[in-house]
Amino acid sequence: MNMEFTTHEAKVIERLRKRQRQWPITRWLVLLNAVLLSCFCWAAMTLAIHQFREISSLSDSLLSNIRSLPPERVGKQLVDFLPIWRYQVLAVAVFIPVWIYFSVMTAWHFVIVMSNWRGHAVQMILLKLLDAQQNHTATRDS
Repeated sequence: MNMEFTTHEAKVIERLRKRQRQWPITRWLVLLNAVLLSCFCWAAMTLAIHQFREISSLSDSLLSNIRSLPPERVGKQLVDFLPIWRYQVLAVAVFIPVWIYFSVMTAWHFVIVMSNWRGHAVQMILLKLLDAQQNHTATRDS
């Protein structure tokens, strides 16, 4: 049985072969990207925690100063204190979704590399079957 491929199918097969040849380099690049992303996520979380602690200590000191004020000045000081809380809420609302996105991307890169460390199994089997079919056809014809 002689298999004839259309030009589109031949291009797809060549793309699969090229992807298989390039996988060792791609694997290390994706792994490096995952490591860099995990370092970025760690640094961003460390910075966010440090910043939150600083703002919390500032908030605590401001609140203790407000408590020592006479009652008629407390309202004005609380109004002045409100932008700090708005900033904290905005920072958390922006930071957390972005951090989660980068964390998911990091995990996805690690999963891709670990699940396909030696190459894409289905593509390898398909290409081996095609090579065996072509070799069998070539030996039978000659």
